[in-house]
Amino acid sequence: MAHKGAGSLRRGQVVTSFGPGATIDLPEISVVIGGLDWWRGYDRERIIEPRLEEKVAHVLGVPRITLYAPPAEVDDPHGPMFGIPVEVFPLWFVVDIEQRKGRARTRPLVHRNGLVGGKYEYERRKYAATPVRFVQACSNGHIADIEWYEFTHGGRTACRRPLWIDEYGTSGDLTDGLVRCECGTQRALAQATRRDVLGQCKGQRPWLPAGELCGGPGGTPEMMRLLIRTASNAYFPQKLSVLSLPEAGDRIRAAVRGLWSTLKDAESVEKLALLRSLLSAVRDGLQGIDDSTAFQYIVAEREGRTPARRPIKVDEFEALTQASESIGEDRPDGDFYARRLHLPDPHQGVLAPVERVVLVHRLREVTAQLGFTRFEGVVPDVQGELDLNVRRAALATDPTWMPAVETRGEGVFVSFKAPAVDEWRARPAVRARDDIFRRAFDPQRGQLE
Repeated sequence: MAHKGAGSLRRGQVVTSFGPGATIDLPEISVVIGGLDWWRGYDRERIIEPRLEEKVAHVLGVPRITLYAPPAEVDDPHGPMFGIPVEVFPLWFVVDIEQRKGRARTRPLVHRNGLVGGKYEYERRKYAATPVRFVQACSNGHIADIEWYEFTHGGRTACRRPLWIDEYGTSGDLTDGLVRCECGTQRALAQATRRDVLGQCKGQRPWLPAGELCGGPGGTPEMMRLLIRTASNAYFPQKLSVLSLPEAGDRIRAAVRGLWSTLKDAESVEKLALLRSLLSAVRDGLQGIDDSTAFQYIVAEREGRTPARRPIKVDEFEALTQASESIGEDRPDGDFYARRLHLPDPHQGVLAPVERVVLVHRLREVTAQLGFTRFEGVVPDVQGELDLNVRRAALATDPTWMPAVETRGEGVFVSFKAPAVDEWRARPAVRARDDIFRRAFDPQRGQLE
């Protein structure tokens, strides 16, 4: 791993953009951010958010996960190692030599072992070297240097004569370049885009202590693909985030237990609705709690367990849409406080389709990274849930904790009446626009016209 002081990132960037497995450019080299196995030598700052911890553990398939903030920079150059270690990657460099070979600009392609102090010596002069832009990766997140000698010679070779990159344009386009060996063999860079050229993935994970079998035991390894290491598709962090809400579950559980002598015989949602309509005590005690949610807690109380896990955004949406007046406490150090804004009755003009406006005065959002993908991003669905079957690259060999950050702010929540939304969706212009988006996300429909 590289030494301390190589560079710096904001703590939020580590979770949202440049987590373990990401490649970043430093002044003279390119590095890959080290995995959680390497994060040592700092006092970890615990971030407590039970809802998110439970969700992350469920997605990763582990019993328990703890959340910690990335390490903060320590202004002590003589102190112990701190921060997040990085690994130099890629290990191949292009030397900044201005030479011409016919119409081409040609530059040496050298391994890091051929550099001395980061410089390349050629004809008794020392030249700076820049990390090569092209690497190889697979859809399981593995990444490695291209085997340049094998690529240039079209297979295994014992030749180790100097390599050169010839560029016939200034755009950096693959079709304008080729790799040339001094033995006379050469190959166009554009051929690296073919799926059968770079070979099968060997499971390299330079951000972790060891690689793995690509495809798993007995599985088929993926074919390696050309990747421009600074491209936008080189790294997609996979994240989950939740709002720090007052414990709605505790409030519902307390309400159910307070009415247990009456609710214990409610054997269905319909029976609960009947009790609510007949008894003012039930109606007042379950105010702001819908029948379906209350019934889940009744069944859980009867069976002596906690209610089933619900999607992330369901709790947040219900908290903002069902509270009668306010949610949380208005404290300077509070995590959440929201107040319903009373609208004029009846709603008219631009307020006609609006059902509720909630002013969120205090807000805490916690975001955790679980893994990452390359080439294609995988994001949470509309309910904030992640696909459990997605092939995500791991941040640690045996995860027991995940990096997380918290953000504080404020906002406004607006909900609209369902009939107004249905009327808007039925407009021809909206339907046409919706069809464009649906076709874009449907691989069976082909490209858009």
